[in-house]
Amino acid sequence: MTDQDVKRLREVMQEADLTPEQREEAEALLAQAEEGDELARIKARELMRVAGYAPPLGEDPPQEPGPRYVCPQDPAHYAVYLTSAGLELICPEHEVALVPDPTGKG
Repeated sequence: MTDQDVKRLREVMQEADLTPEQREEAEALLAQAEEGDELARIKARELMRVAGYAPPLGEDPPQEPGPRYVCPQDPAHYAVYLTSAGLELICPEHEVALVPDPTGKG
């Protein structure tokens, strides 16, 4: 993640309609991404898209999200959309594989 990405994401997050918890999560992801955490970088990029950021032309073209996956132990606390076939998605809190969202959302 480039310094420009981080700067732009911080600007977008200031303007976005986020709860204090969402802002806190975004700040934590940015800090981790700046330190080289690849998973945090991916999540931060996804937050940028959700918050209205479009990367410069030629970088990460927008993609339609795949199916939504949730934590089987607590579906309300963690969900993510599949972005590439064959990925194993893991809940960061419970350390279990995510499952397709049973509600069919996404």
